[in-house]
Amino acid sequence: MLRSLALGVALLLALSMPPLSATEYTVRDTLRPSCPDSPSVPFVVCDLAYDPALEVFHINGSGAPQIGLLDPVSMELTRCTDIGVYTPRLVLDKPGRRLYALCRDPDQILEIDADTHAILDTLPSGPDPEELAINIVTKKIYVSNMYQHIVTVVDAVGDSIIKTIQPGMYPGVPSVSKRHNRIYVPIWNGSLAVIDGTRDIVEEVLYLFGGICESELSWYNEARDELFVSTFNCPLLTVLDGGTLEILAENIWLPGYPSEIQGDPLSGFAFVTAESTLAVIGPTHVVEQEVPLGRYRAKNVGYHASTDRIFLQATLPYPPWDRVVLVLSQEWQSAPEPIDPGMACVPTPFRASTTISYGERTGASARLAVHDPGGRRVRTLEVGRDGTAAWNGRDDRGQRVPGGLYYIRTLGREPSPVGRVLYLR
Repeated sequence: MLRSLALGVALLLALSMPPLSATEYTVRDTLRPSCPDSPSVPFVVCDLAYDPALEVFHINGSGAPQIGLLDPVSMELTRCTDIGVYTPRLVLDKPGRRLYALCRDPDQILEIDADTHAILDTLPSGPDPEELAINIVTKKIYVSNMYQHIVTVVDAVGDSIIKTIQPGMYPGVPSVSKRHNRIYVPIWNGSLAVIDGTRDIVEEVLYLFGGICESELSWYNEARDELFVSTFNCPLLTVLDGGTLEILAENIWLPGYPSEIQGDPLSGFAFVTAESTLAVIGPTHVVEQEVPLGRYRAKNVGYHASTDRIFLQATLPYPPWDRVVLVLSQEWQSAPEPIDPGMACVPTPFRASTTISYGERTGASARLAVHDPGGRRVRTLEVGRDGTAAWNGRDDRGQRVPGGLYYIRTLGREPSPVGRVLYLR
């Protein structure tokens, strides 16, 4: 009798509590990672490459010639490997399980096993390499030799240079579309060179930015077929259709001079590091948030979808010259928000497991986030093609969560109505 009464009170309280609304990204942690075998020595992170197969970030160090694995859940280094040479840029061939590390002294590319970090081969890069991208279909690597005004095409299988392309003065960060077999290369005169990936010739040059604005950055969202292009000396961003090259949004104003663009392909959000601010670009191509980073200046950025965390390599540009990894995440706060009528949890309350009906069948993957009453995300769930996901009352680390009311929202939808479920232990 008392147990039934307690359950009824819990249900009444759960139904009377207001649902949660999402807050904005904020800096939650400042990481100074160190290798497991030398915990007293900081690992100075230079670049991050996310590996969805291992659910980790491959990172390289600027203070020592090492590559490590950063666990985005525990936010600790799980392994460090000495590779003998400093590599400022990393690119991952996900299906081929290869990591390509750009070296500027000497001019070369290291081919590294993504699972063991063993060096497999050394590839040519052309003179003065600055940036690189890989076409995972053709196994060609495109290197921007910025100060030589060329793009070097490297056969990653044959270990040889295929061709040298002259797209224009000072080519910037390239990006690759496997859908269209194209390579997009920003050019410092404000243009974008579009390279045919079969013939390796410039098929078109688009003039995007006027005046003194010089193109340097690009990021291609394969899932949404959108290309983001920005400058290094003007706070501007332009978005194009990757196929038609039609401009979707022009001269989006950023909070500072940008240094890198990355994003979440499924939700369509892009993240632009812009001096001491991170600009969050929404799927409708507007700056939805400007996240202040305090005294730090951010450069490289990585996104971990399962935890909805953004990892930024950041530096204090003056004494004490601190170099860290800033971790940004969202929490929720109590506020009136409509319950999603299409999201049902059966059973609720539950003890062992509940099935969450997303409300629609999905042709592509979707994700749900489970939040506790305080707004902290405890679990991220993948929605099946039948539109359902199961939750067993455990968090992302496999630990059972406390009993209580939990909120469920759809990642990548703004605004995101929420569902509710009561977990009993």
